[in-house]
Amino acid sequence: MSGRLPLGRDSTPEEVRDAVRAWVEAHIPPAWREAAHRGGPAAIREVRSRADYEAWYPAFADSGLVVATWPVAYGGLDLPPALARVAEEELRPYNLGRLNPLGLNLVAPALFAHGTEEQRLRFLPSIVRNEERRLPRCLSSVADLVHEIVIVDTGSTDATRQVAAQFGARVVEFAWRDDFAAARNESIRHATSPWIFWLDADHWLDETNRQRLGRLFASLPDENVGYLMQWHSPSEEGGAQATVLDATQLFRNDPRIRWQYRIHEQIRPAILRSGGSTRRSDVVIYHTGYQDPREKHAKLQRNLRLLLLENQEHPGDALTLFHLGWTYWQLGQPQQAWQPLCESLRRAPPGEAIVRKLFALLVRCARQMGRRPEAFQVCLQGRIQYPDDPELLFHEGQLRREAGDLAGAEQALVRLLTLPPPTYIAASVDPGLTGYKGRCALAEVYRDAGRLAEAEAQWRRAVAEAPHFKIIWLMLGDMWLVYGRWEELRRLVDQLQADPETALEAALLEARMKMQQRQFAEARQLLGAAAARWPQSPLPLELMARTLLLEGQDPGALEQTLAALLALDPTNDFALQQRAQRAAAAAASPTTRAPPPDDPFAPILVGHW
Repeated sequence: MSGRLPLGRDSTPEEVRDAVRAWVEAHIPPAWREAAHRGGPAAIREVRSRADYEAWYPAFADSGLVVATWPVAYGGLDLPPALARVAEEELRPYNLGRLNPLGLNLVAPALFAHGTEEQRLRFLPSIVRNEERRLPRCLSSVADLVHEIVIVDTGSTDATRQVAAQFGARVVEFAWRDDFAAARNESIRHATSPWIFWLDADHWLDETNRQRLGRLFASLPDENVGYLMQWHSPSEEGGAQATVLDATQLFRNDPRIRWQYRIHEQIRPAILRSGGSTRRSDVVIYHTGYQDPREKHAKLQRNLRLLLLENQEHPGDALTLFHLGWTYWQLGQPQQAWQPLCESLRRAPPGEAIVRKLFALLVRCARQMGRRPEAFQVCLQGRIQYPDDPELLFHEGQLRREAGDLAGAEQALVRLLTLPPPTYIAASVDPGLTGYKGRCALAEVYRDAGRLAEAEAQWRRAVAEAPHFKIIWLMLGDMWLVYGRWEELRRLVDQLQADPETALEAALLEARMKMQQRQFAEARQLLGAAAARWPQSPLPLELMARTLLLEGQDPGALEQTLAALLALDPTNDFALQQRAQRAAAAAASPTTRAPPPDDPFAPILVGHW
């Protein structure tokens, strides 16, 4: 169990105790727990160094327990004081304390009393998370490679300035004005070196890429050129897989070259306007980002506000419209995303880096809105311009399978799996599409064609390639379930139960068997236990909602389950679609229930394939 606890104002004291105890078991190191029970704080200090505590602290911050009464968007759990005391009683034996007490006890009250909502959203989570901890990893990965470090501080309340001083950085104060480009340009104004290399606090380089960056610095030409570097950001499914984005990280210090756009700020257009060019480098930058779905949702809401401001000030800009539509889609609002994405596609110059992504986003939106023929037409239009785009090939394969064209689906997906490495500028591309996710999609085609051995082989190759993507086991089990292959299914469940890392998947498959046998009460009981044991996973709640939907007897419980699912994962595609369908059905006839999905046993695909 990781991330924020699934608690809130409506939780019961028993739910709080159970969730905190489960979190303690999962996250407080066994040596600390044993010492707490043996001898209290004195014994804990014998086994827990300050460095160990600081290294562990982000797990505490991510849980929401540091200041459990604060709203979720600020880094808390939104618990009433009485429930927060229950949580603290469970934590007290472990003498956890709090880092950044000045921020929590002095700065935070001032922000609550006098700060704006924007200031609270910006600063309170960093106080909870002791955000200055990110900065040393960022700076230490490049400090010995550069001649100067300029940090623009837009009002930090933690130890950012002290950390920066340790690395010889020059800190420039700049009043925040809802404009990331303005802040970045302020840093350039204070830079004296002929080249600008930039990082955010949640960026860092490993040793291999430090060496690559050093070699690039040593060979810089006397030209107006910007260098693309690849971001690897955490996958939404967790594990080692990352989404990939190409960003211009290194460019000339030239007064003609300045950042633009309030959010999703860009430097490459200015380089090109000044007569320069961009080149690809081999440097990879790791990007931590926001991994908790609720924190990510709050960030997307902030981004949406800034994008709407940008669009008001500069209407009709293709790049702003692109990011506006993409943000609406990430927020689970494909209807709102459609118009800005279409307008961006109409306005974007041919060959612009965003165009291929625009086609892919429009396909995703049309699919989510249930407009499959339109999705297929957009997909084919995109493939005329980008015949080997992995996202478009992936969606074409799925759309053809859904339409019953299994031969065409197989052809598209086999081509996807044999694509060479990309040479275009990537806009948040999932490399799993040309690997394990593509294999899963191909396995679905083989499953629908009754070629079960080939389907199983593809799923097992996929899980060997990406062990973290455990949803594959559900897809394989789903095939045995649908085809009535009970012996294979039982063997798979036993295999998953024997490994603690796949116990959740085993529990879900057990529940799916009960669903198939229409033993709904037993399925709900299994899923309730799974939701309590793995409170940070949306899968038990999603399958619970599917069970209630299939059973069709308790619309109130279904609505509560969907609400709990959205509280845990605010952009959960299944829950948002069900809410929309139920609202549409209620508007048409108050007595009409929203129809169940076409296939209630369809695989639960995480991460918006």
